[in-house]
Amino acid sequence: MKRRKMICALLALVVVLAACTGSAVSMPRTLEAPQPVRIEEADGGSGSGETDGEPIDLGRGKMAGDEAYGPKQSAFVTKDYPSFGPLGSASEMQGVTLIVTIQADDLLSSWGSDTATMDRMLSYQGIATRWLTARCAEWGVDAKFIYDWKENPDLFFRKSFNEELVRYDGSMYNFQKDYLVMEIPVTELMSKYAADNVIFMFFFNTGYENEVNPWTISYKDTSSNRGCNYELMNIYVKFDNVETPPSTIAHEMLHCFGAPDLYYANELISQEYVDYCVSSAARDIMFTVTLGDTIIDAFTELDAYYVGLTDYSSDVTQWNLGPSQHLGY
Repeated sequence: MKRRKMICALLALVVVLAACTGSAVSMPRTLEAPQPVRIEEADGGSGSGETDGEPIDLGRGKMAGDEAYGPKQSAFVTKDYPSFGPLGSASEMQGVTLIVTIQADDLLSSWGSDTATMDRMLSYQGIATRWLTARCAEWGVDAKFIYDWKENPDLFFRKSFNEELVRYDGSMYNFQKDYLVMEIPVTELMSKYAADNVIFMFFFNTGYENEVNPWTISYKDTSSNRGCNYELMNIYVKFDNVETPPSTIAHEMLHCFGAPDLYYANELISQEYVDYCVSSAARDIMFTVTLGDTIIDAFTELDAYYVGLTDYSSDVTQWNLGPSQHLGY
C-alpha cells in the first residue's frame, strides 16, 4: 500500500514538472514584445474602420481560403547566404533598396480568391516608398526603392506555411528566415537590380477581427547574437477594425534601417521622452501613424539620426537617448 502511494506521488510530480516545462514557448529573450501602435484618423482619410486614437492591444485573427493570387513566382530554389552589410540586409537608407514581397498563408489566415486587397497593398507600398524617398531627399540623400512586383514579377513569392505566423512575437523568426534562405534567390536578385539593401515583406490576409499589429524584426534585435540579419516585416493587412495604411508600412520600413518606436520605453528611448511625446501630441511617424492614403506624419531629426541620415539629433542630447546603430559605420 505504501509502495502504491509512493508511485502515485512520483507520477503526480512528473505531471507537475511536465506542465512547467512542456508546450509553452517563451519569447526570445533578446526580442521585446511589440507594443500597442497608436493609430489616428487623418482628416479626410479613407482608411477602413474607426479608431479614437487610443493604443490598440495586440492579438490575433483568422480568415479562410486557399487560392493563390499574384504573378507567377520564380521557380528558382536555392540555399542562399548573401553577404549583407554590417547592419543587416537593410544597412543604410540610401542607394537602391529592394523589396521582396511574400504573399503568405498560415494556419490562421489565407488569401483565398482575394485579389483586390493585395493590389491595394501594392499601391500602399508605392505610397510608403515614395514618401521615404522624399524624406531622404530633404536630407540630401538619394534613396530608391524597387518594390513593384507587377512590373518586376521576380520580386513576388507566394507561400503557404503550415505554422501559425499571425502572432504577437518574433519567436518564428528563424522559421521565416529559413524559408528566405532556402527559396528566395537573394544574391541573384540584389545583383540583377544592383541593390544595396533588401527588405522582406510578408503579407497575411487577416480579418478586421484580428488584433495583432504589423511588426518588424530588424538588425537592432541582434543582442545576444540572435543574428537577425534578414530584416523582415510581417504585415497583417487588417487589425482592430482597420486596414493597415501606407503610414504603417513606412513606419515598419524605418525600423529596418534602425529607427526605434517612440511610444514605449526601450533600450534607446526613455520613459521621460515617451511622456514628452504624449504631452506634446507628437506627430512623429515613429510615435503615431494615421489612417488614409496620404502620409501626413512627421519625419523628424531624431528619425533621420536613427536611420543614419545625420550623426546629430538635439533630442538625443537633451533627453540622453541611446546612440544610433549607424555611429561608427
